[in-house]
Amino acid sequence: MIEDTDVLDSVIRDYLFERTPSGGYKRKIVCSSPRGIRICQAWLDAQERTEEKQPKKSLELAKRQIWDQIERWSKQLVTTDDIKIAAKLLGLTGKFPMYNLSSKRTLPSLKRLESIPDQRGDVLYAVLENQYTYKETDIGQRESLNKEP
Repeated sequence: MIEDTDVLDSVIRDYLFERTPSGGYKRKIVCSSPRGIRICQAWLDAQERTEEKQPKKSLELAKRQIWDQIERWSKQLVTTDDIKIAAKLLGLTGKFPMYNLSSKRTLPSLKRLESIPDQRGDVLYAVLENQYTYKETDIGQRESLNKEP
């Protein structure tokens, strides 16, 4: 994950815009904002990677799940292009939404949102825990949400 926000902004700008002959910029794709891309990057970065090919689920269901989980966790609206750019920045393989992510999701730590400017709202873990197998207690540290002994 790119930590330097100035470098990240320039990388994001390269994905979002192309130079016009007049020297200006023209938007290539639609995204909510660089903040939306950073939010998606933070969520995707917390997920466990897998080498296995993901089973073919309903493509629309898989799209909705990733998109919905990121929005519920961050309390921010994101676009599918935000997710695609974040995945590319992280070097994930596969195509949206079937990246090389484990199907056992990790609920990311809220500390991941602290470095993202203008983040607002509190996240209620109780509302989200049923969608995840693990919970990130600190960046890179996870614990099982399995309620069984």
